[in-house]
Order: sequence, then structure tokens, then C-alpha cells
Amino acid sequence: QYGLTASYGTDTPEQIKTATGAFNENIANLSKGTLYHFRAACRYGSYVYGSDKTFLTKPDPPTNFTATPGDAQITLKWNKGAGADKTMVRRSTEAFPQARDEGTQVYFGTGTRYTDTDLTSARTYYYSAWSEVSKGGLQQFSDGKATAQARPIGPPVPPVPPGPPSPTQPRSSPTPPRPALPALSLQYLNINPKQASINQPVSILTNVVNTGGETGNYTAVLKINGCVEQSRMVSVSPGASHPVKFTVTKSHPGTYSVDINGQRGSFTILGAGGTQGGGMGEGLLLAAAMAVIVILLGLVIIIARRHLQGY
Repeated sequence: QYGLTASYGTDTPEQIKTATGAFNENIANLSKGTLYHFRAACRYGSYVYGSDKTFLTKPDPPTNFTATPGDAQITLKWNKGAGADKTMVRRSTEAFPQARDEGTQVYFGTGTRYTDTDLTSARTYYYSAWSEVSKGGLQQFSDGKATAQARPIGPPVPPVPPGPPSPTQPRSSPTPPRPALPALSLQYLNINPKQASINQPVSILTNVVNTGGETGNYTAVLKINGCVEQSRMVSVSPGASHPVKFTVTKSHPGTYSVDINGQRGSFTILGAGGTQGGGMGEGLLLAAAMAVIVILLGLVIIIARRHLQGY
């Protein structure tokens, strides 16, 4: 039994057991970033119920994450992921932070924009953002993250004052302005369908946005289970965006991890009869917790049987 309160409201299908043992049930279509109550129930003549337990589903990562360069600063903007309360942003000057303890944390709050200041011009800064939710004494972060990068613009170079003309030395000309730089980043990662049959095409879509002032090239590298599968290079004009689409097929059942330049997700290939070959999602985490409760309930049933046999 599970639901949004200790009154539950939804029952999973009953499973028949002829002896004490564990059982599991995959539960789909749960809301993002939501606290659920659950308990196990066992029927042996009458129902015996386990104690109330809770779990918290994970939020989606932020979307539309952009980095706009300024004078020794970068302005970050994003949309909160579904089910998120807060957003964590971490920064590095080497590469996109891949974990929540990498790089330097520059923001962790409920807002949707932040200006990172006191930066060094002509140095590229890489940002990764995760969604966070805390409820009922539990905390969850999004599996995937959003990434953006930019290079701050230094102060303008003042022109050299012209000197007096001379027959042998021409008048000095002002220093030309420094050209604007491209600021390229990925906005999101979309996988469709999330569950597919063997050899069914799976579309993986992302979007490259340029918030800088110059056209730039960006190479999107698709990795499946950590191995490079495909790559695409696109040229994006200032203030524009360019979608990038990959299509893959897999001949073996299982859950496949997807990574495009730090944007992460996954999809599942179902085997015969719609079964999965591997992977563990939130439903399996719930099932593992329920299995522990059922073992305890099995002990209760054994004691109940001995008690009835004594009459």
C-alpha cells in the first residue's frame, strides 16, 4: 500500500507465497520530488500490516541553464527542474563538475539566477547545476545535471591618446576593441522513448545555445554506458540555438546510461514479454525497503501459526 499520506489509498496487486520470503513490486508514474508513505500487508486469514515507512522521489535536473559573460563576471540563469525546491551550482576552471563534491559551490538556494563575480577575464568557467528537494527528513538530488560555460569579458582597453604629428612618425591610431567571444552550452537532454523494445530506435535530443557575441562551434559527444557512440559538431550564431539529435538502437535488454557533454539520462530496452534486463530505479528502491518489512512480517506469521496450533 502507498500514497501521499499514512492513509495510503493505492494497493499493489497481491502476490501469493507458499512460504516465508521476500517480494517486490515496481511502481511507476510517481510524482517528482514527492514524499510517499508505504507499508506492507500480509493476509493469512486476516490482514497483518507493517509499520508506516516513507521515501522521497528525485526531482528532474534544471532546464534552460545559460551563462552570460560580463565584465569580470558571469550571469547564470535556469528554470527549476520538476519537483525541485532548490538548485545547487558548482564551478570549475578545468571541466564541468561531474559530481556534487567536485569544483567550487557558488550557489545553493531557491532562486533561478545568480551572478558569479570577481572572475578572471579570458578564462573559461564551467558550471554544473543539480536540483534538490528535502521533505520528511529525507533529501534527494536529481540524477542528471545541467551545464553551461562562459568566459568573462575584461574591461575595455582605453585608446592611446594621439600625439602631435611629425614628418617621420605617423599619428597613433586608437586600439581596436576586443572582439566578443562565443559562450556555448547545452540546455537540456530529452530521451524518447524511455522504454523501448529490442532494435527499436531511441531518439536522444539536446540543444546548443550561444549567449556570447560571436559565432562558435560546439561538438556534442554521445556516450552510452561510458563509451563514445556518436558525435555532432554544430555552428551556432550569437543569440541563437541549434538542436542536436542522435538516434540509437540496442539489441540487448537492459538499462543504458546516456551522457552528452555532462548532460545525463538513461533508457531501458525491454526483453521478451516486456521485461527489463537490468537497472534499478526508484521502484526497485521501494521494493528493497518493502522486502525487509516482509521478512519481519514472515516472522509474525510463523508466530501466529504456532499460536493457532496451540488451541
